[in-house]
Parts: sequence; structure tokens; C-alpha cells
Amino acid sequence: MNSKKVYLINTVTNLHVGSGDITYGVIDNMVQRDCVTNYPIINSSSLKGALRAFFEGIKSDNIIEIFGKDSKDNNTNLENDALGGKGKMAFFDAKILFRPVRSNKRPYVLVTCPQALNDFFEYLDLCKITHNITNLKDLENKCNFKLEDNEKFEEISKTLSNSENFEELVNLLSLDGENIIICSNEEFSNLNLPVIARNQLENGESKNLWYEEVVPRKSIFYFMTNCEGEDNLNDTFKEVIKEKLVQIGGNATIGYGFCNINIIKSNEGNNE
Repeated sequence: MNSKKVYLINTVTNLHVGSGDITYGVIDNMVQRDCVTNYPIINSSSLKGALRAFFEGIKSDNIIEIFGKDSKDNNTNLENDALGGKGKMAFFDAKILFRPVRSNKRPYVLVTCPQALNDFFEYLDLCKITHNITNLKDLENKCNFKLEDNEKFEEISKTLSNSENFEELVNLLSLDGENIIICSNEEFSNLNLPVIARNQLENGESKNLWYEEVVPRKSIFYFMTNCEGEDNLNDTFKEVIKEKLVQIGGNATIGYGFCNINIIKSNEGNNE
């Protein structure tokens, strides 16, 4: 029997998981994007590799059982040889759910859209996590906070209005105290990511200047796992990553990609 769980990734620092694509524009290094929506994404292979590196770093006893044999490991006496070397946990793409947008009246707000929420609810449905959040189109261009006079938000031009129908979403995602906007799919898709200039210096002289796209800190992703058989592996995985900083993507030595990962807690407890 397979067991599915959904986890949230809260980015503590800026995140760059590179697409590896050749570009001919101003931006040299682009982030990975969903091939359907074009929203920022962390591909499952990148996510699994980062999580495996984290488990190896803390010398966990369950690395092979969860992730499978390393391709560099020639040991043929490993316990999971019967599985052909693959791990018992499958990792799905991590999709973006919220990203921060600046305001002229407060530091930032968290922004999402109906499409991003629908994709998220698909994962919840697969995991049989119940919720009563419906009629997302009715929440479009709505926010859960009182707007200040003449308040404007970067790259969001539509007129917003306050709604009290955010409570269940806030509780489901443990977002108490966060200011949230649900904008249109079009505006969410057109939100630009920050671009940071990087420079390689040699004796104080610039040798290589390049531009790198990043997903800003405070962004929130989510991903699903599918575990074969024993449910205790889910418990092990959840406890190992709980309240730990996991580094995902490139540029770890300059502080990129540090994230908190936590399981989504439903009211019925059916994702724990």
C-alpha cells in the first residue's frame, strides 16, 4: 500500500534552482519553470538530490531505503537490492504557491492566484486531505487585510477588495498574521522575479559579470511524496526534516536556498 503526504517549503533565503538552459537575453542564469504554467518550480530530481544531500550530511540511517542506492555505490549487498536499487519514496515537483510582493505601505504581502491554488488542491485531493475552500474565482483580486489609503503593490494593477473568506486557507497553511492577496492568473504569471548581478573578481578587477534570476525569500512551495509500503518511513522523513534548515539549489556558500520544510496538518490529521 502506498502512502502520500504533502509538504510545504518556506524559503528563508533567496532560492536559485537553475534551469541549465542556454539564454541569449540579459539574464544569464534562469530558474526552473513549470512547462505548463511557466511558474517557478523545483523539479523533482533537483528536490530529491537536495534532500538526499541533507540526509547524507546528518548521516541518517535511512538514506538508501528512502532515496535508493547512489549510482557511485558498487556495494551489491544493500538491503533494497530487491527494488533494483530504487528508494521507497517518490518525490514530486515542488510547485510555487505564494511569493512575496512589495507594497508602498508595508514590507510585503504574499501573493497567489486561482491556478496555483487549484494545482495545490489537486495534491491535497490525491492525499485525501479535506478542505472546504471553493469558488476560487470569487476570491480573485481579494485580500485578507484592510488596505491602507493609496496603497499600491508592485506589478499588481487590478483594484483589490477585502474578503473574510481566507480563514480556512490561512489555518490550513499556518499563515496566521500574513497579509495575502489572490490576484488573477495573468498578473501572477507576469510577476517578475528579482535579478541579481554576480561578479567574479581577480585582484579587484572584474573578470566575469553575470545576471542571475532568483525566487525571493518568503516564497512558499509545496511538494508531494509517495511512499511504498511501510508508513514508518514517512514518520522518519518527517521527523528528520522537521525544524531543520535544508539547502536547495545552487550558491549554498553565499546563503542561497535555505528552507524550512514541514508537513501540512489537516484538521482530520490525515496527512500526518
